[in-house]
Amino acid sequence: DPIDKMVREDLVIMFDHFPQGKSRVDELSSKMQAAYGKTVCSAHIGDHGRLVATPCPEQASETKMDLIHGFHHITNLDFYRLPPNQQFLKSFVEKRFSRAWDDQLAVTAPPLMLAPERMYGYRADNVKMGIHHNGKLDGVDDQRRDFGLFFCYHKWFNQEKKTWEAGNAMCSGHVKSCG
Repeated sequence: DPIDKMVREDLVIMFDHFPQGKSRVDELSSKMQAAYGKTVCSAHIGDHGRLVATPCPEQASETKMDLIHGFHHITNLDFYRLPPNQQFLKSFVEKRFSRAWDDQLAVTAPPLMLAPERMYGYRADNVKMGIHHNGKLDGVDDQRRDFGLFFCYHKWFNQEKKTWEAGNAMCSGHVKSCG
């Protein structure tokens, strides 16, 4: 049970897929420094699915951080409400909408800064959630070759509903889009 593990081990985020994308925003280092008094330049999955943060050298002006895939994660919102995390996240708000400051960065950076040992990728324990997203299963396993499609959920659904009784009952008539 992933939720039991999260509570038992006092985790701040559990995720299915890392890395997915990379933040290349020039101002990231300065925003980290202002909120946390330090910066992180990179991260990788270490032992037991925990992320390991690599601090930036003091003179580093640019951070290119790998990100947790935004399609599925479980977060401890109390952690994200801590004052330094709120300061960091509020620094994302600009005068106009900017995709540079997105959900993937918002869930990845705060725990990397304060609690990387409390981040857990559950593929380390071979947990597979079976979530279909953008033609891939669990963000990794490419399913597009099976149906010759990308972002065409109605085609995928029409194929799958033949053997997916619950999905057919709940979703027929609702899945109509190709992207």
